[in-house]
Amino acid sequence: MIRTRSRKAALALTCILLPALLSTACDHSERAADTATTPASVGASTGGAKAQGKELAAAVALTPADWGREYRSSDPGEDAQIASYRLGADCRYMSVPSQPGLIGQMTRYVELPDGGDDAKTPVSGSTTVSVFSASAGAQNYLDTARADGKRCPDTLVPDGSVANKGAREISLKETTGSADALYAEEGRQEGDGADSAPYVYLVAAKGDVVLSVFINGLNEQTATQTETRAQQALAAMLGKLKTAGG
Repeated sequence: MIRTRSRKAALALTCILLPALLSTACDHSERAADTATTPASVGASTGGAKAQGKELAAAVALTPADWGREYRSSDPGEDAQIASYRLGADCRYMSVPSQPGLIGQMTRYVELPDGGDDAKTPVSGSTTVSVFSASAGAQNYLDTARADGKRCPDTLVPDGSVANKGAREISLKETTGSADALYAEEGRQEGDGADSAPYVYLVAAKGDVVLSVFINGLNEQTATQTETRAQQALAAMLGKLKTAGG
């Protein structure tokens, strides 16, 4: 549910774990439970909170322009579906029920083309904003990310191939000043038949909102360059969150 925001893993999870039928069934079940067990006024209030959560998530997740002038959107572009994944006992990603209190979510994917060679992307990444109904939900999200990182330094996508390798927690003290809590991780991302590349994964909790950044450096990008870009992306999201009043 927490740890990967790589393009390869995201596509695999979307295609294998979350078919449209499953998504529709979950949405229908959630609506039925709301109407069957709560008064109309409470249901309306819950619906309003979810609408606000989705709006905030969409406002804060970075667009390509927020990353920089040369960045562009990459497949799958963006995903506003409230979805959760978790690492199983075998450290393989699997779909799980949405975390309680998660009322809005947006993920946007970007890449940086390599000058005149449109087929090369030195950098690819994503940002995810997850909005909860209470700060405890945001803290639990971050705690789960840290626990999964310690338990699974190597992770797999559903088809059994390696997604991330050699994960370890790192300290980024300069980033923590404007966030309530931060989990920072780095490792190597395995490509589709290509050499592995350094990645950085950041999860910051700010009140009832979680801001996540996943970025990998391809084509000889260094771990330091990747770390710097991740910190810049997180700082940009924290600034947008402040402007949005979150």
